[in-house]
Amino acid sequence: MMYFIDVVYVGATALLASGLSYRLLEWQSKKNLPPVTRVEPETVFLFEGDRLIDTSDCAEQLLAMHHIEGRRWSDLRSVLAERFPNFPESAPQSATVLPMIIDSQDHGRASRIQIEQVRTRLRVSLIERTEEDENTAERYQRRIWEGQVETLRNATHHAPYPIWQSDKNGRILWANTAYEDLITACGHSFEIEDGARGLPPVFDLPASPTLHRHRYRTSVTLKPGQEVLWYDVNSIREDHFTMHYAIDINAVVQGEAAQRTFVQTLTKTFAQLSIGLAIFDRKRVLTLFNPALTDLTHLPPGFLSNRPSLHSFFDQLRNAQIMPEPRSYTEWRDDLTELANAAADGQYQEIWSLPSGQTYRVSGRPHPDGAIAFLFEDVSAEVSLSRQFRTDMELNQAVLDLIPQPIALFSFQNTLQFRNQAYRDLWADEPHADDAEVSIINSLAHWCRHSQSDAGFAAMAEGLAHDGPISLDQTSLRLKDGRCLRVMVDRLPGGAHMLWFSDAESRKPRLELVKTA
Repeated sequence: MMYFIDVVYVGATALLASGLSYRLLEWQSKKNLPPVTRVEPETVFLFEGDRLIDTSDCAEQLLAMHHIEGRRWSDLRSVLAERFPNFPESAPQSATVLPMIIDSQDHGRASRIQIEQVRTRLRVSLIERTEEDENTAERYQRRIWEGQVETLRNATHHAPYPIWQSDKNGRILWANTAYEDLITACGHSFEIEDGARGLPPVFDLPASPTLHRHRYRTSVTLKPGQEVLWYDVNSIREDHFTMHYAIDINAVVQGEAAQRTFVQTLTKTFAQLSIGLAIFDRKRVLTLFNPALTDLTHLPPGFLSNRPSLHSFFDQLRNAQIMPEPRSYTEWRDDLTELANAAADGQYQEIWSLPSGQTYRVSGRPHPDGAIAFLFEDVSAEVSLSRQFRTDMELNQAVLDLIPQPIALFSFQNTLQFRNQAYRDLWADEPHADDAEVSIINSLAHWCRHSQSDAGFAAMAEGLAHDGPISLDQTSLRLKDGRCLRVMVDRLPGGAHMLWFSDAESRKPRLELVKTA
């Protein structure tokens, strides 16, 4: 049986043993962990969670080299990720992944980062293979510079365009692979000077540009019988040498040549047109015109060649009386902007009747890139012919109106072409439609509604469809008002028909058709 004093004795002994064990373990841990603040070849960072609490001298030097002022895990990662892209983005939280070993991914011999847990803290150690005269921080920075130099060397040597360096005398000091390939393509050989291999010049450039930056356009001829390559060379002069960068512009040169050929072809085509053409760019400045414009407007070629504005162009037209005088020229001149907008939409078209008796059709059309084109066409003959035709039509109508018998003329398409006043009086209630819209079928139906019987109209319809003699048999119709009409049909040349209406007692008048030359 255990007494109370025995229980106290056993508890005190266990407590003392636990304390001694804890102190022993702590002493052993401190014995294995060197202080991180002393100068040592390793670069060590000590973290508590996400916060950096202590560094070695090399680690502090490395942060200063990169101007890092923060004390977080992300700040350290911004320094190390350039050579160690697999460095964790956040501090590891699980002890199962520790210790963690990360190798560098840059050029040269591999370096290493070791992340391990020391009680509740994380220790990040950078392990470098250093020289005798440098520490790990200096070695780390030198490896970054070596990687950057290697990246730049690969970028320049593998660039698709020629890059080279020359001295003040034009001697080439260095060139990339594209430049060396161009030397071979041009059939040049590499020069040998004093037993050393030299690079021959391929581009015809001055030894040293006068400006700090200069741009040249030059060509390079490949081997005989092959093509010519065009380049834009940008030269940047420094104190002792000049860097040159050549850019392939063959597509640009070929496009410019094609554009010049296209413009020349258009110019030749425009020169053959009888329609005057004036093209104004987006700034409303005359950029292109053809000879027909000078013939129609009588504007001096020198004036047009000086690229006048839209306002100046129309001012000259007004002064030369090549446009109708507006009621208020000041208001019209202010409305030129609306005129230009209408031309840009393709909605501008006017007929100008000039004091000289000529008539011009002026129209505006949109052009690429915001430009507009004005077309001047002499339509005097067309307008004169239209007026003469309209006069002849009015004369023919007047002659028909003098004939007392009702007459209707239908074309070969069976549409009403002419009708005189007597016909209008006879069939006054016929629908008032344009003559071209009235067919002979509609007229027959209208006449039938005013007749006592439609037998005569059936015979007339059969006669109109007959292709026999010129004069068809006449037909008598009795209207509902008791009048009796005689309807006579004559077939005219070209398939047209002329219908005569008269009283039953009257005869068809005799018409002499005179053929005119």
